[in-house]
Amino acid sequence: MLESENIIVRRQSAIVLGKLGDEKALEILVEFLKDQRYESTIADIFYKQEGKSLKILLKALHESDDETKKKIIMRLSGFSFTQPWLAKEIVRFLESNNKDLRITASESLKTFANFEIVDEVLEILKEEKEWKIKYNLESFLENLLNNLCLKKMRQNEEKALELLEKMVENQSLSRIVFNFVSEFEISNPKVASILEKLILDEQFYNRAKAIDILSEKRDERTLEFFLELAKSEDISIRRKVASILWKYRCEKSYLALEELLQDGRSEIRLFALKSVSILREPRFRKSVERLLNDRSDKVRKEAREFLRYFG
Repeated sequence: MLESENIIVRRQSAIVLGKLGDEKALEILVEFLKDQRYESTIADIFYKQEGKSLKILLKALHESDDETKKKIIMRLSGFSFTQPWLAKEIVRFLESNNKDLRITASESLKTFANFEIVDEVLEILKEEKEWKIKYNLESFLENLLNNLCLKKMRQNEEKALELLEKMVENQSLSRIVFNFVSEFEISNPKVASILEKLILDEQFYNRAKAIDILSEKRDERTLEFFLELAKSEDISIRRKVASILWKYRCEKSYLALEELLQDGRSEIRLFALKSVSILREPRFRKSVERLLNDRSDKVRKEAREFLRYFG
């Protein structure tokens, strides 16, 4: 009956025998995956006959037309928890010339938690233009990080940080990196390194947020990093650094603030002055007195407020 020329007889026979694990029947069922009327029934048979069906599906994956490949790839995603290695079979289809097949492969990968394909995914994301594929692959990375962070084990933490270090090289992934880097202790050198790279991000919000987080790490290395940033040609970075240097309360940070009080940009002078106002250190009086005649009304006002504290 499996050889019948009658498509209905062949299909129904394959369904009945497939449930019993007949390999020939399972091979025939691959042909009918494209028929939406029977897709869920056939998928259920494949999942229940996992051992036999995987071998058949993988063989068909490399021999079938693109439409059948799409159906097979989606069926393989159903084995993601028991067979995470299948992600390595699916990821290669992200290189296909068929856009729909690539979208299907990226959709399927979202269900996998396989660290071994990370480099390939990150490489594809560098050049990918199709938003659906980008969204799916970013979801894959987020799901992988969630999986690692939920299991509070040293080995998983190291893997998660290793992944974040790779992701931070791609600025389009900054949002995801920020969401997870805060899960780790700021004292971890890898976390500090990630944040330092985020400070160079194209988006001001990311730069500012990274500086705020990193400024909670009050060690010499971080201070030296900020002192270099205080000389940056990027106005937004200088401004942000001027607003956090007060936290370090040491000679080096005081000297940097005194220089920033003389910056050529009024907004930098203002933010440095706000830092100085928090410190209320007498050593800044002379520097601030010079600002009483500043071109900026806001700077002059802040200078008067600071000096009023000393009577």
